[in-house]
This record gives sequence, C-alpha cells and structure tokens, in this order.
Amino acid sequence: MEVYVYDKNSGVRVAEVPVDGVVQSYAVAGDVFFAVTVPYYTDGTRWVKRGRYALWKIGPGGVERAVDLPSFAYAHVGADCRSVAVLLIHEGNATLLLYTHEFRLLLSTELEPVEGAQLVGSGCGLWLAVLREGRTVLYHVGDGGLEKIFDLDLPAYVMPDMRGGVYVITQRHTYHVAAGQVLRVGEGYDKPIVKHLVVREGYYLVSDGGVVAYFKPGGEMVEIYGAGLFSWAMSDGEYIYVPNGPRGFVKYRYVPNGTLTVRVLGEVPHVIEVEGAGLSAEGVLGPVRVFAQRYTVKVEHCGGSREVVVEVKDGGEETVAIRLTGVRIRVEVLDFFRRTSGYLSTAAYGRATCASVLSDKGVAEVVVPGGGEYSLVVAYYISEGGAGYVLEKVRRLRYTVKTSDDGSVLVEPGRNIIRGYEESPGMYFAWGRGEVTIQIYKDGVTYLEVIMAGALAALYMSWRHVKKRLGGYTQTRR
Repeated sequence: MEVYVYDKNSGVRVAEVPVDGVVQSYAVAGDVFFAVTVPYYTDGTRWVKRGRYALWKIGPGGVERAVDLPSFAYAHVGADCRSVAVLLIHEGNATLLLYTHEFRLLLSTELEPVEGAQLVGSGCGLWLAVLREGRTVLYHVGDGGLEKIFDLDLPAYVMPDMRGGVYVITQRHTYHVAAGQVLRVGEGYDKPIVKHLVVREGYYLVSDGGVVAYFKPGGEMVEIYGAGLFSWAMSDGEYIYVPNGPRGFVKYRYVPNGTLTVRVLGEVPHVIEVEGAGLSAEGVLGPVRVFAQRYTVKVEHCGGSREVVVEVKDGGEETVAIRLTGVRIRVEVLDFFRRTSGYLSTAAYGRATCASVLSDKGVAEVVVPGGGEYSLVVAYYISEGGAGYVLEKVRRLRYTVKTSDDGSVLVEPGRNIIRGYEESPGMYFAWGRGEVTIQIYKDGVTYLEVIMAGALAALYMSWRHVKKRLGGYTQTRR
C-alpha cells in the first residue's frame, strides 16, 4: 500500500511512500505522519497474508522508521510534540504503548476492557479517553503512566485545544481540561461526532450524514448540512484539506455556507427532500444552513415528483417556492334524511398512496395533484336487518378521478372493477374545477326523492281525475 504526500501550499504530490500493510489509524504531529498498519490478504491462486502489524513514522522524505506491534483487532494512535501512543484492542483486552518519536519504548501497560477509546495529542500533552459501560474516563498520559483526571456518566468526544489541554464534549455540556483544572465552557452537542477539524478561529465537528458543526469556545454550535465531503478532510490548525481524487485536494480556511429555504404552495400531500439537508412533509424545509454548492430540490407527491436545481453561494440566502395545483374531493355519505353520518374511509391512489382519511362523521376530504388520473376507493357501513337482527355490512366503492393542470376534475365510476368492489348507488358522475363533491346515499334513497315521487304520483292522479271529469262532461253535452 502507499501513502501519498502532498505539498500543502501548492497541492502537488511530492512523494508516494510504500508501507507494508493497510493503514487503520493515524495521527499527525507537525510535519510527521504516524500510521498503524494491519496485514491484508490477496486472492490469487490461494489466500496469502501480506503486510504486518506495525507503527510507521513518515516524514516529508518518506518512511523514517517503523516498529512491529503485537497482533490486534483495532488500534488507536495519538501523538504530541514529544511522544506517540498506541492503544491496541484485542478480544476486549487493551494495551497502551508509549514511544518517543524515535520509537524508544517509554511505557507498556495493560488496561481494563474498554468499549471505545480516543488518543488525543494537544501541543505537548497526550490524553486518553476510554468508554466503559456508558461512562467516559479521561486520563493524562505521561512517561510515568496514566493519571486519571475525571469521569463522566455518559459518552464524550475529546479534541485538543492545541495548547496542551483538551475539550470534552458531551450531549449536555462542553468542558475544558488543562493544568489540572476542569471547567464547563459551553453547551453540549447531541449528534455523534466522528472527527474534528481545527481552524484558526475554532473547530468543525463532523457527524454522520454530512453535518458539520462550527464550535468556538464559549459560543454556540452552528450546524451546516450537506457537507459530507468534509468527512474525508484533514486540517493543520489553519486550513482544511479536502481530497479531490488524483488532482490532490481543495483547501479551505472555513466551511463556506449559505441558507436554503424550500416552500411548497398548495394543499397536495407531499414530501420535500434535499440531499444532505433533510426531509419535510410540513410544506416548508428550512431555513437551514448548508454547504455552499448546487442542490437538487425534490418534491414527491402521489408517486410523482418535481425537481428544481438551486445554487447556494457562500453567505447567500436562497428561497425556492414550488406550487402544486391540487383538486379537493369531498365525499359525503348521506342517510335517508340527507344527514352525513357513520364511519367512512376514503383513499386516493396514483403510483403511490396520495391521501387516506378515516372519518366517523360520514364526510371526508382528500386532495390530489392536478394533471393526473387516480383511483378513489370509498368504504362505509350500511345496515341490513330482518326479524330481530341488524347486520352492519361494509360497502366498498371505486371511482376514477381525472384531473387537469388547470384544476378541472371529472369523477366517474371506477374502471376495471375488482372483486369486492361495486359501483356507487348514488351519484355516478361529478365534475367541477378546483373541487368536487361525491354524494353517496347509504339507504339508496333520501326523503326528498320520496317526497318528489309522492308529489309526482299525486299530480298524476289529479291529472287523471281532471281528465276524466272533463272527458265525461264533453261526452254528456253530445
């Protein structure tokens, strides 16, 4: 394997340093790069183990020295201005080795089993933080051994203050440890921290999911989303170096960022997604601080999607507004007296579920996007009775809903009626613009129809009676 060395001013690769193994952990002290390697395996005609467990010291001119290590499952390495420490973990056991920069062994000690660990070099101070049963214990590492400083009842992340001390960050508080003193200097951070980057004015805490948080001692944490590329970055206290493939790296003094806000206008159910910046189904995403770059805003609705590309510049504020034309469909289940009542389930489907509403008042509303065709499925209870019993039965109806971009809508009986579904016994067709109402007669008829039928019957009988009287009078005159 090879370690590439670049000139940090020009970005030009100046050396390719071969090492015998795969780099598992590393630390930097000035211009010196300390790396721990593990063996690897090739798959030619047979599996062959190559490489070794070793600690390497690499300078600008290449490998300066190396020392073999006992076999281990995982290792942590940390270095300060005078020494380098390696914590070897194997089957729950932990061994701490402390060397000078010339790899003269200063200390070898066994530790109690650990669940996690950090070795942090800060100026001319070296610190070890171990996690046991959910508690963090912080030690100062010296030639004479480990000095316990303090412990906390929860996990913590440790990073250097570059002057010999460290900052300890928990979910609740941030502490500064130096010269035997422990001071609380700010609020904590609730996201898991995977690494930190040191710049001139403060620190960037890198979390999973492309989130970095700017931390300045005594100040608030400022989160920046969409910054996943900084997970691979390194820093030297002044600049941040982000790998850029074979071309070397991109150098930053800080993480450039701006503010992004996405709004969706209309009542169509939807989900806003911006990669790296999050999700929202509330009609608005943001304002959220994001890494300055180009983003694709995706709005998914009813199985379809709309995409908009936006460029967020450093220090800029960008707002994206997307309008979704929607059509409101109101479903009413009416009894004999035209009152809405009973349990009602209404669901609209496109290429996915658009909306689903359950009501106990006999009325429900769903909104679907314009410019599409959807299936509307309605289910409600009807009562069937006989001598001494009443049976509640579920009736399911299926409609086809066709909408246009201008909000026009046509509702018609569902096509391809499947088993278990039947057409509506009430209104078979409905149309409108922007909204439409479907009325379903639970009893098949309402009092208005009965009254109308009775009135028509009475009118017909009256007409027959009048016709008979008139006809009879004419016949008598003859």
